[in-house]
Amino acid sequence: MKKTICLIVFLSLFLPFKYVHAEQNQIKTPGINTWYAVVMDYDSGRVLFGKCDDMIVPMASTTKIMTAIVALENSRLDDIVTVSKRASSVGGSTVGLKEGQKMTMEQLLYGLMLQSGNDCAIAIAEHVGKSVEQFASMMTSKAFDIGAFDTHYLTPHGLDSDGHFTTAYDLALITRYALQNETFSKIVSTKAVLVEGPYGNMSFHNINKMLYSMEGADGVKTGYTAKAGKCLVSSVTKDGKRFISVTLNSSNRWGDSKKLLGYAIEKYNKNVLVDEAKHTYTIRVTGGNKKKVCAGIEGSLSVSLSDDEMRGISYKVVLPESITAPVYKNQQLGHLEMYYNDNIIYSIPIKSKEDIYKKFNQ
Repeated sequence: MKKTICLIVFLSLFLPFKYVHAEQNQIKTPGINTWYAVVMDYDSGRVLFGKCDDMIVPMASTTKIMTAIVALENSRLDDIVTVSKRASSVGGSTVGLKEGQKMTMEQLLYGLMLQSGNDCAIAIAEHVGKSVEQFASMMTSKAFDIGAFDTHYLTPHGLDSDGHFTTAYDLALITRYALQNETFSKIVSTKAVLVEGPYGNMSFHNINKMLYSMEGADGVKTGYTAKAGKCLVSSVTKDGKRFISVTLNSSNRWGDSKKLLGYAIEKYNKNVLVDEAKHTYTIRVTGGNKKKVCAGIEGSLSVSLSDDEMRGISYKVVLPESITAPVYKNQQLGHLEMYYNDNIIYSIPIKSKEDIYKKFNQ
């Protein structure tokens, strides 16, 4: 299996260009009504467009993205959950759970993400965290682990509460992490489902209009409260590319999300920057049982870049003309340098693919 070259190192060197690009892109991007927005490349986590994406704001039911991933990582889908009085009596959007009702965790997760059930959120929190407050602490801790340092949770449902906040950037980062979980991805891309359980079956229909109105849309969560306004986190996969958009406090969240995702699809192409199969080299060996050693890099790297950015990418191979035996497999012999606008942004080791033994005269 191919090893993926560390994207974090690569992208950290792109970060200085993040807000420069954002300013330029605001001129070219169709007008949007949202106050806070971001578009992120799923594969790399690179921000392609941002509008006040580092401002701390409420997030409404997009909170449930974290609720779901914490539940998935700390419970089983076949766990049996008994609905409490607190869960059955919560306000806002619900799926109509009754006190004492028994549900599977899987049923609760579908109710949470498809129909935005606040009752499902409380039931999940009490089962996984033993209390809503402890579960919220788990959510905040998980956000920190992901790198969402400007996010803090007080509830699993997102109803307005002082001290419950995020940023558009953090929310995209959290969503990117969650989408790497296959079960989460399956749930949020489902339009309608009948979930069976030992205490009865339940059917759910997804209220996310993006799934029905944009080609390639595959998630993830809506949200609304008086303080947060209309919110939407979306994902679209098309032509081998996947992008995540976040719009918070938008007067037209569906239209804004389509514009932002359409912009990313049109402007950015998935480019293979490093291909293990193409970067192979031979080096002359002196004093060995073979005259040449085969060398190369490990792994491949694909990143969504605009055409202008791709034209700025160049490479330089740094290898000795010859090497003296012995040479050992995986021994570093040189490196491949990657440049962006003549500035080095990454250095990839070139290693021997075989052993070359020292030749002894007989």
